[in-house]
Amino acid sequence: MHASLTTIFLTYMRHEVTREKGLPYGGLFAGLQLTSISYLWSLAFRGSLAARMPPGKKFQFFFMVVLFFTVAIVSNPSSAILMMPSEVRYYRRISCNGEAALHADC
Repeated sequence: MHASLTTIFLTYMRHEVTREKGLPYGGLFAGLQLTSISYLWSLAFRGSLAARMPPGKKFQFFFMVVLFFTVAIVSNPSSAILMMPSEVRYYRRISCNGEAALHADC
């Protein structure tokens, strides 16, 4: 899950870097640090938010970083919970008419 999120985020970063205004240097490392929540209060992230960018682009960058970090943080435990095997007990019961079945409808 983290690998696909990192790939999507790095594609977004590559798109933003090739545009005419570009991205601050500290913002380039956000995709590589999706597994480390400490990036959100690091100097690189604060410096990329303090850089001169148009207000719309600054908000978009902040929103994308927070969104991808939130999805990365939430997806790890939730996917582990979803992959836990559940205990299912199948047993044979004799139904009312004498046939073996999983469920008796008497």
